[in-house]
Amino acid sequence: MSNFGETLKKLRSEKGLSYRRLSKEVDISHSNLEKYEKNNMEPSFDKVIKICKFFNVSIDYLILGDNADLKYNDLELAELFNKADMLDDEFRGLVKKYIRKVVDLSEEKDRVVEEAE
Repeated sequence: MSNFGETLKKLRSEKGLSYRRLSKEVDISHSNLEKYEKNNMEPSFDKVIKICKFFNVSIDYLILGDNADLKYNDLELAELFNKADMLDDEFRGLVKKYIRKVVDLSEEKDRVVEEAE
């Protein structure tokens, strides 16, 4: 997360927020926010989500800064992926299986619609 600190500092500065003010808004200690900005500490995923929601930015932008190339963001889906990643191997396998099935069905639906046009 090398750009994380720079991006956080930029966002905080653009809003004219002190560490203490941002701390109250996102419920993260001001000392930790300062450490994040100086890249002396990396935030947990849930802290990244809180910061993203507050600044209304995508996770990729917050972590990668201007180098981010993803064009969408779905924080709810990211939170679900984070929770799924903590499951045991068997359940993670099931989650992957279901995601693949949904993606396959979506692609099949798109093909059918294209053929019908």
